[in-house]
Amino acid sequence: MEKKKIKGLLISTLIITFSIISYICAPFFINFDDIKKKKFESLFSESTKYEVSIKGDIKYKLTPLPNLEISDIHISKGDENSILNKIVLKVSIIDLLKKKYSYKKKIILNGGELIIDLNSLSDLYLIKKFKNQEIIFKNLSLKFFSDNNSFNLAQVNGKISYYDSKIKTIVSQAFLGEVPFEISFKNSQFSLSSKTIGLNFSLQNFFNKEKNLIFTFNNQSIFPGINEIYASFKLINEE
Repeated sequence: MEKKKIKGLLISTLIITFSIISYICAPFFINFDDIKKKKFESLFSESTKYEVSIKGDIKYKLTPLPNLEISDIHISKGDENSILNKIVLKVSIIDLLKKKYSYKKKIILNGGELIIDLNSLSDLYLIKKFKNQEIIFKNLSLKFFSDNNSFNLAQVNGKISYYDSKIKTIVSQAFLGEVPFEISFKNSQFSLSSKTIGLNFSLQNFFNKEKNLIFTFNNQSIFPGINEIYASFKLINEE
């Protein structure tokens, strides 16, 4: 009798183990063809209002957690374009098996260049599909452009957190030329600082018509004999 119980327990354990393994590995058999790529392209484009095209592959991976790895992503807006090396999405296995495409909590942008239109920052500040979302940058170059002007930040590593579809915080490190900068955003205050050149820049009430700008600079190698330069301005955006 005991042997039958043990045998039954072993069979049940094997069935459960096999079912779990089959469930986790099932997405490996999904063919991410051009039709499925188009669905992801539409998902990204509708969310960000940038034109997104996937030229590389979409691969399902188990480590460290189930995720989709999308390579060679082309992004464009107007006359500007850029290429991301890789996007990693946390995914729900159930959603994949149901052919449902959606964002989960974390998105990783890894390598390459990302363009940002300064004329439509509000499109990125408020993204309805990003209810509670983390966007992680790894070794990224950001190209900011407005009309015919642009500037780049290199080696960007950091995180943007969305809460209730709006940007809540930004914490990032980047290089402007060869100078390292710390970049942050919290409670409608944007800050840019560099210990290397002694620069601190703070813009309060970032999305309001009336803003406060505070600027300090304390690099004596550029201005010998001057300990610190401090300025405070009130800015009003009429348009």
